[in-house]
Amino acid sequence: QDVVATAVLRAYFLEGRDIGRLEVLADIASEHGLDRESTLSWLQTDAGQRQVQEGIDMGRNLGISGVPSVVADGDVLFSGAQDPRTIAALLGNSLGKKQ
Repeated sequence: QDVVATAVLRAYFLEGRDIGRLEVLADIASEHGLDRESTLSWLQTDAGQRQVQEGIDMGRNLGISGVPSVVADGDVLFSGAQDPRTIAALLGNSLGKKQ
């Protein structure tokens, strides 16, 4: 996923490709091991939009109000910019609960 996302950005910013065209996105996906026709078919549906909306809804339900946000086992550890020491403490507390 990260490799394809990076490839899309590279295609747009460095190669000048029109990533607004579904065929171009399917080409990029196929260049990185995904099936071009399956990708193109998926892009032509609203499945991705539904997945994004489900993620947005989940975040709202959890009370996430900023980025970055970290959720562990359904609990929001923090939402929004935090001091690094605060983040470390919250992560440490969360890891301690699991042990």
